Amino acid sequence: MKIFYLIGFPGSGKTSYGRTAAAKSSFFFRDLDQYIEEREQKSISLIFETEGEAVFRDKESKYLKELTEICLESGHKGCLISCGGGTPCFGENHTFMKQNGKTIFLNTPFSVVLTRLIQGKQKRPMTQNLSPGELESKMQELYHQRLPEYMKADYIISALPHESVSLLRDLLQKE
Repeated sequence: MKIFYLIGFPGSGKTSYGRTAAAKSSFFFRDLDQYIEEREQKSISLIFETEGEAVFRDKESKYLKELTEICLESGHKGCLISCGGGTPCFGENHTFMKQNGKTIFLNTPFSVVLTRLIQGKQKRPMTQNLSPGELESKMQELYHQRLPEYMKADYIISALPHESVSLLRDLLQKE
């Protein structure tokens, strides 16, 4: 069983590209944030708002491990887990992922990510109440904080959005 963890900045396309590439490779696919929302029966935004980021990060680590176990028991030839943007940057998550599989950093150009975040800002707890200028400033700072952790990935896909699915699919099938 091959397990891959797709990491990258919020809005980089991890879920949409990951789902498509996994389907084309006959891999089991799960989005960690969606899994957390299902298990907790509340949105990530609500968890942040009512319980705080520290509690959310603890839950994220717990569910990352749980989802890895589900992958191992799934019977599929491989598994792709799309992680939240901060998942590899907190606690021992990145180490755990590398011990249990391979990490893939989807390195989408920041300008593309920023456009997506502005368009969908109501869905994300860290962007909901920011003006476009504040959002750009905050995301630029966060991007530079997280980039060193993302760069520790086993594989890095730096591509234009329309190329990402085929490159990701090729990587899954090659391994």
